Amino acid sequence: MQSNLLEDLTNMARESSGERRRDLLRALTDLFQSGSDDAKKTNQDLFGDVVSRVIDEVTVEIRAEVSERLSHEDLSPRELMLKLAQDEISVASPVLQNSTALTDHDLKHIAENHSQDHLLAISHRETLSEVVTDVLVRRGDQGVLHKVSSNQGARFSDVGFDTLAARATHDRTLQANLVERQDLPQKNARQLVPFLEDELKAKLGQIAGAADSGDLNELARATAARVEDELRKAQQSRLELRVIVSEIKQGKRQLNDMIVALAQDNRALDIAMLLRELADLKDVDVSRVMFRDEAGPIAVLCRYLSVSDDAFKSVADLRRKRLQRTSLDAKHELELYQKLSEADAQRAIRFLRVRNSVSA
Repeated sequence: MQSNLLEDLTNMARESSGERRRDLLRALTDLFQSGSDDAKKTNQDLFGDVVSRVIDEVTVEIRAEVSERLSHEDLSPRELMLKLAQDEISVASPVLQNSTALTDHDLKHIAENHSQDHLLAISHRETLSEVVTDVLVRRGDQGVLHKVSSNQGARFSDVGFDTLAARATHDRTLQANLVERQDLPQKNARQLVPFLEDELKAKLGQIAGAADSGDLNELARATAARVEDELRKAQQSRLELRVIVSEIKQGKRQLNDMIVALAQDNRALDIAMLLRELADLKDVDVSRVMFRDEAGPIAVLCRYLSVSDDAFKSVADLRRKRLQRTSLDAKHELELYQKLSEADAQRAIRFLRVRNSVSA
């Protein structure tokens, strides 16, 4: 096999015709898969290196075919699998769902930087570690949360379970999935009780081994009291924010000072609400903009409001902590902000307003 594979690899590297490369790529995959484990180990690096160089030059259909075939191979080259896993979703999905070549670090990186479709594909894996699920439950949309919470091969950290429970308050499917989990911590079970319908509440009682319905009722009352207290605090925060907005508009407070102060108190949502009110973007969910992977949207909003570089740095640092990024990431976001002109930001906001008015 080795001499045949080496010959075909050499031919493919030299071939300029897209159709010919497609045929060679298929033949190479056939040859690699038909070999013994020893042969695969011997040719693994060479096969992966050459295929990685040409895979971008064939159609997405061919890339998807190669991805599907190699995703079930334990000895598929890791670097090639990593490349395919970050392709568009039709190519990436088989690898993300099945490939054992990908490490937890690989999956975590992809989950942090790619689309919801990529996250959903990862959620289908037979097993998932806490390192990966922490990112899935933090970044994932409803579909991702439903899938990963129903995956009995997925393991969750305390932070992961806390996030799932918090996001399950008005999501019956997520509630049902959590109730079914034998590893659901008691504190999160108690957190869910006030929001469960009777059927799920009874099931949770059976699973948790509650002595009687009185236990659940007591849990419900205690948790409801905590929820009410949190709602009261949130209402007070909104009232405080209205006063701050009014005083900034009157010139009694400085926006930059308030952003820095709120960031120091880790009040990310309050910063988002403050920016939304001052920019008069009532129909925009700025809280989601605040923690999108790309910093562009929040940078545009801050530049539109003439936020200083120092104040934006505090926003970038807050994003770094929440998104579990590095200091270098925050530095790059600040550099992006410094290059952004106020004129460009104003054009972007005007476009956003026009689009929202048309769709309203």
